[in-house]
Parts: sequence; C-alpha cells; structure tokens
Amino acid sequence: MSPLWTVAGSAAEDWVQQAPEHNVAVVASRSPQSGDKAPHSKTPLDLQPTASEPKAAKPMRLADILHPKLVIPQLRSRNKWDAIEELVDKLVEAHELRILDRRQVLEAVLQRERSRSTGLDGGLALPHARTPVVEDMIGSLGIAPDGIPFESTDGSDSQLVCLLVVPELQHRDHIKTVADAARLLSGRSLRDELIAAGRDGSAERILEIIRQAEGPGCLDEWETEEGKVRSAK
Repeated sequence: MSPLWTVAGSAAEDWVQQAPEHNVAVVASRSPQSGDKAPHSKTPLDLQPTASEPKAAKPMRLADILHPKLVIPQLRSRNKWDAIEELVDKLVEAHELRILDRRQVLEAVLQRERSRSTGLDGGLALPHARTPVVEDMIGSLGIAPDGIPFESTDGSDSQLVCLLVVPELQHRDHIKTVADAARLLSGRSLRDELIAAGRDGSAERILEIIRQAEGPGCLDEWETEEGKVRSAK
C-alpha cells in the first residue's frame, strides 16, 4: 500500500521510510546508502524547512488551532478551488486573517495546489501554504459529506478538507503539526464520525470529536457562537 503523504527534510540524511501502521510516510534520519535516491521535493505535503528557521518548537494539535468559528460543517463548494476560497474566507470571518492579507494567502494556497494536488487517500485533502503574513499557524476545516473532486492520490473525492496556513519563518516548528493532522484525519472511523456531525450541522460536535481523538493536551475551552466559553472536558 502506498503512503498517504511524505514530509521530507532538506538535509541529505533525511530519507523517507513508510510507517505501515498509519499508512503514512514519515521522515527518518539515517546516512544515505549506496544506490539510494533522495525523494522528490514536490510531495503532496510540500513542507520543506528553510535554512534560516530557528530550532523547532513543540508542535500544536489540530484542536489547538481550530475553534467552532473555523469549522464549516457542510461546505457549499463543489470543486476544490472554490472550497479553498471558502476556507480562506472562513479565516477572515473568524478574524484569524486580516482581510488585507486575504488575497495573498489565497493565491499562495492556490499556487501550491496548482503545483501538485493536496488531495490524499481516504477522502482527505490538506491544502496548505506558507506565507510571511501570519505569525502563527492558522487553519480551518470543512466537511463535504458528498465529496469534492480534489485529484486525490487514490482517485476518491475528498470529504474532509483541512486548510493550514504556516508562518514562513517558523515553518520547521509546524511540520509535525501538519503531519499529525494528516495522520489523525486519515482514520476511517474518525472521518465517518466527522461526516455524520457535519450532516447534523454541528461545528461544536466536530471539535469535540477531534479533541477526543487527539487526547489530553489540547486547549480546554473555546468560545461558542453565542460568546459563551465552553469546556472540552
């Protein structure tokens, strides 16, 4: 079975090895062997660290990034380009992204998508880009119960579309966050739960499912649409 995605480091000793229990390719550090070839740089998750980045910090969890105002239980879009724009607009609507920066972020994500589709196996898509206009990783999540064509690696339509926007100069800090999000959302049982919650139109239920799946360590509270603080415990 082929891996869902690859996150490749820029150093010569970073080589890709498959983790069968997750059906995900992860970076493993070892010395190159005779005959080895480095993986192609344009992977579905093309997140190469830059030389100027500081030492990696503790990665965030998906539930630390999202809150109900960043979740779209039922995407209106019927193609991936509109879905990406809908998710970027959600960042603006939730005041995670300045409206002045909308065009730049949207174009960065679209340009990344044109270079190679971020549609993965199992009904998941992870459109993403790095940009200097954000200081912290931000993201939004959309559910498409009927699926959206995303030119995925296995040909399936994407029912979960998670947009991640990464700070350009803190890129290395967030590689594991993106990797963990891909692992989490590629699980079939979790995907089915999220789709069911999307059909019910409940952004809060979607967040609860993600928090339970990620376990302890996420932020404990978030603000509801009514302005009340709700506990995840």
